Amino acid sequence: MKWYAVQTQPNREHLAMLHLERQGFDVWLPRIERIIRHARQIKRVRRPLFPGYLFINLDLETARWRAINGTVGVSHIVSFGQLPSFVDSAFMSALKASENMDGLVEADHDDLKLGQDVEILSGPMAGKIGKLLRLDPGNRVTVLLQMLGHIVHGQIGRDAVVGA
Repeated sequence: MKWYAVQTQPNREHLAMLHLERQGFDVWLPRIERIIRHARQIKRVRRPLFPGYLFINLDLETARWRAINGTVGVSHIVSFGQLPSFVDSAFMSALKASENMDGLVEADHDDLKLGQDVEILSGPMAGKIGKLLRLDPGNRVTVLLQMLGHIVHGQIGRDAVVGA
């Protein structure tokens, strides 16, 4: 059995997954937790890692794979020519291995660069902008902040900052 990509209708990934599972297919929708900021509110939401796509594990010889295209929420199974195109197994293994116990794909924080401006998202300094001084072990960062005319540094969790 191999993994195949299925393109869903816009914002219908969960609906497509539900209906495909009801038909007995082995479906996987990798999700990631994103931070949404709006009107001074910060929310953590779970969103598809690949918006508009999910993965399905099947054997083309025995499965009724043509029924996938007629499933509620599905646009079509990704194909090149007459047959669906499978997804590289090494890619799928690496992606599955990065999934945590909550079913979320762990985000890579390599987007943070030393010296860049970062915004603090939570805690007493939420909303403040500082300079990223250091990436520390234990999933923490050191940030330089200006407070009351002085420059101070503080260590906080990596998840509590985002590039400004």
